[in-house]
Amino acid sequence: MHVQRAPGQDPVRLVPRPKSIDADDNVGRGMDFALVTLVFLGIGWVIDRALGTRPAFMIGCVVFAVAGQFVKMYYEYEATMRGHEAELAAARDAAPRASVVLEDLAYEPLQIPSERDQPLGRDGRDHEVDA
Repeated sequence: MHVQRAPGQDPVRLVPRPKSIDADDNVGRGMDFALVTLVFLGIGWVIDRALGTRPAFMIGCVVFAVAGQFVKMYYEYEATMRGHEAELAAARDAAPRASVVLEDLAYEPLQIPSERDQPLGRDGRDHEVDA
């Protein structure tokens, strides 16, 4: 059976697709980490060669680069999590909420009959119901 759709109308998805992990972004982060570390290693090597202090500046520059990369990753992570939390809060606020106004309900209190509520016989006394 073929269903005709209006132009530009997307098919209905019954099950949402999970977000995939963006591997390119993770590879980019790794490349950034490695390249920045290598650049700072090179800068340290040039300074050590000029001052004759091998390997003090190389080690110092690499430690500085790695520490800087970890700080950068921390702040990127925090920003990403704040974005996700904002999306969840917006979705939670946009979701319809069930509410009932009691005045709109037409209800009557539940009345449980008791023995006193049984009809009286002709003589004004309780009568027994024959089974």
